[in-house]
Amino acid sequence: LVAAATSPPQRHCATLRTPTTLAENTRRIQAALDAAPGTADAKGCVSVGPGDWPVKGVTVRSNTTLLIVPGARLVSKINVTATAVVNVDKAQHVEIGGGGGIHGHAEEAWSYFSDKDARMAPVAVDGSMSRPHTLLITDSRDVHVHHIFLHNSTDWTFRMDTSHDIYVDTVDIYGDERFPNNDGFDPESCTNVTLVNSAISVADDGICPKANAAPLVGLTVRNTTVRSRSGAIKF
Repeated sequence: LVAAATSPPQRHCATLRTPTTLAENTRRIQAALDAAPGTADAKGCVSVGPGDWPVKGVTVRSNTTLLIVPGARLVSKINVTATAVVNVDKAQHVEIGGGGGIHGHAEEAWSYFSDKDARMAPVAVDGSMSRPHTLLITDSRDVHVHHIFLHNSTDWTFRMDTSHDIYVDTVDIYGDERFPNNDGFDPESCTNVTLVNSAISVADDGICPKANAAPLVGLTVRNTTVRSRSGAIKF
């Protein structure tokens, strides 16, 4: 008996082609993501086209793929983007990839350079500056992040809290070695997190497993290079 071959389910992909203003980029991308969710077997899809897309922050829903194509960047706006450029919150069956990236704009978030400490001092534009992550996953399950770059975050670059079954493949994480607190990869109180075929180069901790709200269980790292001015790996 030979099983009949079946084609994988097709997914519709809404394509956003040209970036505009901060407010309009945020509205368009979020509206597309809100309309995208499909099923676990056939996710809905949003593709962001080439160019810099400043955003206040967007959230990816369950059963959704976000593709940031080569030449495209979702970009943090200093003192406007609050928590993260891209958020995955209370979601499952999510994919983020595409060959482009997410940029934190830390290069515009410092007021002076300390020769004594050999590092930048973050600026507080209005006295209480937000320092968002580039990518934040919270209370979520079955998240696949691949073929993407996460650069110049003003805080921990890629943070995961109380989430499960996160698979990260071929991700480039970079932060200026003079900028404080730009950890690379921070799984906190998560279960089954895998990081493979990736590169991390930051000022603060490269990989920093944490247990706070719950234990951290099942962290695997393979074929990944880490360069840090602080600790390459810190528990």
